Amino acid sequence: MKWNSSLMRKFFFCAVLNLVVLIGAVLAFIRIQFEMGPESILMAPGQAKAKLLAEDIIGEMGETPPANRTSMLARYERMTGLSMGLFLNNGDAVGGSVQSIPDPVMRLLRPKQPGPPRADGRPEPPAQGPRLAKAPRKRREGEPPPKESSPNTRHPVFLANADGQYWMGLRIPIVEPGQEFPYLGTLIMRSPTLIMNPLLFDIKPWALGALVLLGITLVCWIPLIRGLTGSIQRIKAGAEQIAGGHFDVKLPVNRRDEIDQLSEALNRMAVQLDGFVHGQKRFLGDIAHELSAPIARTQMALGILEERVDAPQLNYVEGLREEVQQMSGLVNELLQFSKAGLRTEQSPPVQVRVGDIVQKVLDREVTSGFSVRLTEGDHLSVMAQPDGLFRALSNVVRNAIRYAGQDGPITIAAQPMDGNVVVVVADQGPGVPDDAVDRVFAPFYRLDRSRSRQSGGTGLGLAIVKACVESSGGNVFCRNRSPRGLEVCISLRAG
Repeated sequence: MKWNSSLMRKFFFCAVLNLVVLIGAVLAFIRIQFEMGPESILMAPGQAKAKLLAEDIIGEMGETPPANRTSMLARYERMTGLSMGLFLNNGDAVGGSVQSIPDPVMRLLRPKQPGPPRADGRPEPPAQGPRLAKAPRKRREGEPPPKESSPNTRHPVFLANADGQYWMGLRIPIVEPGQEFPYLGTLIMRSPTLIMNPLLFDIKPWALGALVLLGITLVCWIPLIRGLTGSIQRIKAGAEQIAGGHFDVKLPVNRRDEIDQLSEALNRMAVQLDGFVHGQKRFLGDIAHELSAPIARTQMALGILEERVDAPQLNYVEGLREEVQQMSGLVNELLQFSKAGLRTEQSPPVQVRVGDIVQKVLDREVTSGFSVRLTEGDHLSVMAQPDGLFRALSNVVRNAIRYAGQDGPITIAAQPMDGNVVVVVADQGPGVPDDAVDRVFAPFYRLDRSRSRQSGGTGLGLAIVKACVESSGGNVFCRNRSPRGLEVCISLRAG
């Protein structure tokens, strides 16, 4: 199934849209249920790296004098590509290249802790100076190590976007050499971009997760999409065959859903149409057969009458003879049309050499004064009923001679194409109107300007061609040539 088909694109778009909506719903649920914003979710993969970096900075800070903190952080800045700064919780900078922070980051920097109540009953604002933390107690001999606290408890993280920059803060103790109680501060890291810095936002896990989700979505949707569009394509092909007169089409029924119901309906329609068309052609054949006998008797009576009438009445008899002769021709063509359409009464197709059939047609239909020749493909063979192919080519060549024989040579060519052989009869006449190209093979259809009763046309010649070709499993169509002329193409399976 081609991916550029309209239905395939719609299903694929729906699958991706369903995935996006699902992800949005999950993010909304996390935000409402766990009070986690997008920044917390986005920076989650990079938190572990940031906290490990903070551990290294804390360990080295205990051995670094305060005057050398900026140079110490400069090495980490070169390693990570971030600008760093150490801040107390009151907003004072104590090291690093970042010496000031915007107000949105400052509000995140200061901890929200209520103080003792004031005289008016409102709590005191939190202390803006450095807070002291008690140093951990030394383990006694034989005492098990304390349980490690989680990184989120040791180094809470926040992420903010302010002044066109991305700011990450980690709560860490600021250790002074030889001091028992460290200050509680914040390590600030600043970056002009979020996606391109793996410490702030590692895109690899998100890209991998997106690919995994997309893969799961495609695995779930593709079988349904391919099965549905494939079934629709088969129904479309079957409907086209029914429209072309091939009522023996049988659509598969193996899905047990609405598609199967549609296939069964088309199968029933094909059977009913086959019965209607078969009955109509048999009816035409029966009528033509019944008319043959009285027409023959009428012709015989006219022959006797012609010998007995006087000269003044002879013109009336001749006019009546012409009328009966045209009626006889029409009845004969009706018989041919009905017999060609009743495939059950035809013999199965056999291998036929194109050159042999064309030569028989030329010997019978071409008279002096007309140029009709086979230009190529006389060695090719097709699977057809010899009598039906001969009748079809005879009618096509007869029409070409009648309506375009004076305009130039008529050529017949056979060409192999995709396992078939296409026999093309081309003339240099006026062609047919574009709106009539698809209707010239309909029974009793005439082009008013070029075909009439006086020119001998009954409107069944090309209908007989179509019936004869389809009885051999082929198809026929015509097209106008450029700058002028008409081509009638008969396509049959290669022999």
